[in-house]
Amino acid sequence: MTAWWRTSPGCGANADSDGLQRWLRDFLRDVLQRRGLSELLADPEFDPASLLDDPRSFAMNSLDMISMASRAAGSLGLDRTGLSDLLLARRSFQGWLEVMRRSLQADDSQIGFYSSGSTGSPVMTLHTVDHLLTECQAFEQVLNGLDVAPRRLISTVPSHHIYGFIWSQLLPGVMSLPVYRVHPATSLPTTWVKTLKDGDVLICTPDLWQLLLQLDMKLPDRFIGISSAGALPADIARAIRQRYPQSSLLEIYGSTESAGVAYRVQDGSDYRLLPYWQLEQNQERWKLHHCKTDLEVELQDNLLKTGPETIQLLGRRDATIKINGHNVQLSALAEIIEQHSDVAAAVVNTSGTDTQRQLHIFLALNHESQPSAPWCQQFNDWMDTRLGNVPPPASVVVGASLPRSSLGKVISWQPESFPRIEGTRLFRSAFTVT
Repeated sequence: MTAWWRTSPGCGANADSDGLQRWLRDFLRDVLQRRGLSELLADPEFDPASLLDDPRSFAMNSLDMISMASRAAGSLGLDRTGLSDLLLARRSFQGWLEVMRRSLQADDSQIGFYSSGSTGSPVMTLHTVDHLLTECQAFEQVLNGLDVAPRRLISTVPSHHIYGFIWSQLLPGVMSLPVYRVHPATSLPTTWVKTLKDGDVLICTPDLWQLLLQLDMKLPDRFIGISSAGALPADIARAIRQRYPQSSLLEIYGSTESAGVAYRVQDGSDYRLLPYWQLEQNQERWKLHHCKTDLEVELQDNLLKTGPETIQLLGRRDATIKINGHNVQLSALAEIIEQHSDVAAAVVNTSGTDTQRQLHIFLALNHESQPSAPWCQQFNDWMDTRLGNVPPPASVVVGASLPRSSLGKVISWQPESFPRIEGTRLFRSAFTVT
């Protein structure tokens, strides 16, 4: 098995000495992003390791530390080796690294990844490393079959996310290729694009691909582009292939729960399933069965099976849930809330069980500062008149922007982690205190 946490096939100014350091720093970046402290990450001099070295300066209390340590322990399997409690005793970056290395030396067979939680609380999915290595071997064959010979991996995605872990932690070892890390939040495209060469495999999210096009970035003549962590809009994919005709663009379909499922290299063509997946339909839902393991995954998308090994993606299933006997479509509810003149963007998620489910709303306002209590009351009255039979929310968090992960996806949030706006019951503030 590849000891991803120990080996380091990469180099460059942004590379850590081993895979575990890369994973932990990316994990801590994600913690800061979820706490509304993403502006710190824009400073190239800021080291996310300082979150563990001095958590109080980031307003991290003991419960916050327990939550963060629990998530890290679950992801790396410290619960299985019995070492998870040591994370609370060794509260420093080096202390966590030592505990994690000790645990991984005993058992590195599985690793967990958290979903973005865009329609509810993020849930961790465990994968065997062998399963993820099988995916790497499949994509090694795909990459070697393209017109451009891969020579180097350029990763712009975090390694604690399943997409980044597969392509920047495991694949470099499988293909014996160097990997170079780029942090888009701290380096402008005009800076790091200059370092790209023919034969580079550029690993990006759809948002970053779109930005590179908008900025009219000059890329090498012959590169391999990889896009995942969301659907790449058809017009963006087409524009990339037209602008760089000697290069190859690989669009990957997958999820946190399944890892990679299928891929395509041509505009508008069907996606080809990776060779170990079998697709089965149960009523109107599709289920994946892994031929080499017992893994089964129910897909959250509507598909059209066009052949034994090919599919078309028809979009996600309707995100309608039932709350107190009422059907609520979260995306439609957010669109209604965005009609308010002071709301730039909104997202709605839920908490609780099916019988005790509650709504939670996050608002990105046009205001540059925290609204007053009278504004909150006026907005609450506006919701009462506009939302009809929709049950009232259990909380409303207001801020300057929506909560996003280090991949740019809108994510869930913990309302209780934000201070209550004085004079209100539902409303909490995510605005930076100055």
